[in-house]
Amino acid sequence: MTRVTPWRELRIAPDGERIAALEAGRERAASPLAAIERWNIDALLKREVTAEAPATFDEMLPLWVGKAALRPAAVARIEAYRGFLGEYGLAERFTALLDEAARDRGALLECDLGPAHDFLLLDMHLERLPDERPLLIVEAGGGYGPLAELVIRHGRRRCCLVLADAIAESVFYSWAYLRARLPEARIGAAFLGERLRPEAQDAFVVPAWELPETVPAMDGFVNIASMQEMPDEAVAAMLVQVKGGPPTK
Repeated sequence: MTRVTPWRELRIAPDGERIAALEAGRERAASPLAAIERWNIDALLKREVTAEAPATFDEMLPLWVGKAALRPAAVARIEAYRGFLGEYGLAERFTALLDEAARDRGALLECDLGPAHDFLLLDMHLERLPDERPLLIVEAGGGYGPLAELVIRHGRRRCCLVLADAIAESVFYSWAYLRARLPEARIGAAFLGERLRPEAQDAFVVPAWELPETVPAMDGFVNIASMQEMPDEAVAAMLVQVKGGPPTK
């Protein structure tokens, strides 16, 4: 299992210049994938966000998961998830993931339930596929990377998860979070000038508008409850990307 930095020890520093460069790249991009999501970070945080005073990880967290999701998980909610996953024989693994999250944070939060649920359903399907090479899975709108973290730590099938987002802060912080949280994992990023190499990377972060040239084909696509927030043209462009077919060996 990949070594994990406990939440209380996480130190995720903002990089205002890099975030500003990503935002400038989005503004220049002609691709409809640049409009997957558009957040007014200044309005959401109720302050002016600049390269000198960028949004911090702690400020962004409620925007990614919702303020209510940072509260302790209710017993009824836990049991609802467990009951559903039990129909697929996943209740025991779900309980183990929740126990681990509770020990790590000091309390089980609502935002721990969804990623555990999503990961287990994804993993259930992926582990049935041939293990000839790492699978290339794209997640659109993955926030700061909780699903990718679980795939890297607990996935039963070799994968490289590509995180594609149109929010500059999400692009930067998903890379920064995964690097800080999983210091032994192999995390690449297009904004560092790196190339996608599924056989040598556990995850790769790419701005959504660069997805077509970075990932011309994929084995699978994941989107968790954000397509309904996308403009129709962005959804159509993403579906065209998904239909590109599996990557060649």
